[in-house]
Amino acid sequence: MPHGRTDPLLNDDIGLAEYIACARRDGSVTIDSPDGKLFLVAPDIRRDGVQLPFTEAGSLLALPLLRAAYSDRMAWVMSVLSGLAYLPFERDDESYEELAAALAQADLALTAVFDSPETGTRGYLAHRTDAYGVLVFRGTEKDRKDIVTNLNARFYETPSGKMHRGFSLAYESVRGQIEAAVQKLRERDPHCQLFVTGHSLGGALALSATCHLEKSHLIAACYTFGSPRVGAPEWSDGLKTPVYRVVNGADCIPTVPGGAVSEWLIGLLPEWPLIGWLKRRAEKGFVGFQHAGDLRFLADHEGRPWLKIGAAAGWFRFKYFVWGKLIGAVMQLAPGRLSALFADHGIAAYQQKLQSIARRRNAGSPE
Repeated sequence: MPHGRTDPLLNDDIGLAEYIACARRDGSVTIDSPDGKLFLVAPDIRRDGVQLPFTEAGSLLALPLLRAAYSDRMAWVMSVLSGLAYLPFERDDESYEELAAALAQADLALTAVFDSPETGTRGYLAHRTDAYGVLVFRGTEKDRKDIVTNLNARFYETPSGKMHRGFSLAYESVRGQIEAAVQKLRERDPHCQLFVTGHSLGGALALSATCHLEKSHLIAACYTFGSPRVGAPEWSDGLKTPVYRVVNGADCIPTVPGGAVSEWLIGLLPEWPLIGWLKRRAEKGFVGFQHAGDLRFLADHEGRPWLKIGAAAGWFRFKYFVWGKLIGAVMQLAPGRLSALFADHGIAAYQQKLQSIARRRNAGSPE
């Protein structure tokens, strides 16, 4: 039976089941005794001389209940919103109205758009009243500014750890606009859950935004599609927000910048004059990056798309990319196979598979 510091001592006739039923949120307990008195049991309860597991939990019991688990339907919605970010809404009113009309189909209102002419970084904020908001970033376009951002892969020191310099500078160019818009959204709808998403470069920017915003705002989740690596291990591991990293088939963009394997291979190079110089340059960036979040891999099996998670996701990813596409293309000298590495990167391919999976897995489920 439970016992601990009491005033007066807890009556031995009260069992553990009743104790648990009467537990208050601060860990203390008030229980009716046989003589009608109330007893307060201090939170450092012990049972049979063994300290119970939550006795010293303290603030750990303030659980982040609003952080959202992975959802098939939400993943598809996020992929569609990421695709809409490619509309040139910053150029003409027609595209802006097209974006607003598309969002309205999902009961979302276009709250704000972001645009940095300096870096080419763009995105928008949408909101569904009393439900959720979504911060969306545009991915890579055929634009010199985006190419410069992607290739500027030297490490950049931030308070959260080392990250991709180009991605950091791109986000900083719109950070003020985003923080002001998110703050207004929070003031208008304090209980709104905020999601962050993006495809390709947009996924990298979504991660950058999540890293900054989670320090002052609760982020429900971040969904990325075909995102490159963004930071060093200490940066990636420091994120608290749930990050769902969706990768399709042989999409090659998530393989860059180089990760731990590339860093190890670079370390094996000899210190010859030119090679040694290249080696030292690579060690300052370009390799040693790490993905953030949980991998969700989109595979094909018997003509149907399937979602793989955990260890299976990693194995299928290796199988699809390294053997099914890369090695096969080299061995057969088939340029068409190399093009598949980029075909799998298109946001339309993600949308099609995610919609099929969501329909199949949620057929007949309650809304």
